[in-house]
Amino acid sequence: MRIGTGFYLSCNLFLPWHTPILQSGDQVYFWMDAQRMLHGERAYVDFFQYTPPGTDLFFLVLFKLFGARIWVLNVAVIILGVALSFVCFQVARQIMESRARSALGTVQ
Repeated sequence: MRIGTGFYLSCNLFLPWHTPILQSGDQVYFWMDAQRMLHGERAYVDFFQYTPPGTDLFFLVLFKLFGARIWVLNVAVIILGVALSFVCFQVARQIMESRARSALGTVQ
């Protein structure tokens, strides 16, 4: 499950030979705010933040650790995607087990 999710995300985020693909869409807001903060701007003072709290700080920390590179963004998306898919599968497993127990309880 986790290997399949990671493989799927890495195929969508990297070309062969580890060439990162710059993603567009909503995730641009997350790393653009982090990049602005990396250059000294402050959220809510120099620019207004539309993203959920903490997302720009998450990418700011990654940029400070590894530099403002496209592969950093893509690896973060892979890690978050695998973690969230794991959480979703765990919740689904708990729901299915509770339904199975309640169905067996009514049969007996």
